[in-house]
Amino acid sequence: MASLGSGGLQTASSMFNSFIPEMWTEGVRYYFQKKLILGALATDWSSVVANGGDTVHIPRINEQSAAAKAQHSAGAISWTNNTTDESKDTINITNHHYSALLIEDVARIQANDDLMAKYTMELGYALAKKIEVTIEAEMNSAVNNVVEFDNATDGDKLGRVSLAKILAALGESDVDYLDGNVVIVLDPTYYSYLFELNDFVRHDVIGDQVSEYSRISGYVGKLGGMPVFTSSVVGTAAAVNKGYVFHKSFINTAFSQAPRLQDQYDIDYLGTKVVTDSIYGVKGIDSVTISERRCWALRVA
Repeated sequence: MASLGSGGLQTASSMFNSFIPEMWTEGVRYYFQKKLILGALATDWSSVVANGGDTVHIPRINEQSAAAKAQHSAGAISWTNNTTDESKDTINITNHHYSALLIEDVARIQANDDLMAKYTMELGYALAKKIEVTIEAEMNSAVNNVVEFDNATDGDKLGRVSLAKILAALGESDVDYLDGNVVIVLDPTYYSYLFELNDFVRHDVIGDQVSEYSRISGYVGKLGGMPVFTSSVVGTAAAVNKGYVFHKSFINTAFSQAPRLQDQYDIDYLGTKVVTDSIYGVKGIDSVTISERRCWALRVA
């Protein structure tokens, strides 16, 4: 059977097979990963549901204590029963999000690297942005602790005094903020304020002689030993939040379906429908109990 396509006489087989999924999938996943910020900082439990399942149970391990043992005495050890004494948190795999396009001349796009990159970028970015917004909403819902920016010295921005308040909050909760697992994420406006402060960008102050972290590079790498990131979705769920300081165990994700790409030729539209989707769950774990604090929202006083 033959059909008259935009390029002349084509067989039905050549029309339906013109889409090359391998080319598109690689591009979509690349841009998807590139756009993820909050998702990339989360603890990933996807391996638990890789073979099926719609829930992940995370045991909340209680803070353990040590005791002295009397010499030459038996049966004097006190045991903690994790079955009865510990609670658990659950990630429910309930989010199914997608990004879709209808492309009329898919063969022409595949033949042009620039066009190909544009379409795969839009698909990957759109799906990642949706997942980022979902994660930020869970962060806002789960966070139980707040650090307010100093007004008198820092002018309600993240300055030296505000950073000292953050370090104090982390230290009081016995959180090791130098081990690489504690990060700061700011909205773009409050991230940009860091470049107003010489304390954070002058190489003679921060000890960086190659000016990697400067107004020229537009990059502030660390504050107080903690990596600093910026995300445009911060404050989406609640405008009062200008950023978060959190241990990576605070936000947890599980993907039962990693981003995939599917296509279908639609003769009614004489085009190829392309969709990328993902199925996942997200859970924030925080507490007001000092020893269990994992996240602090950064807000204006």
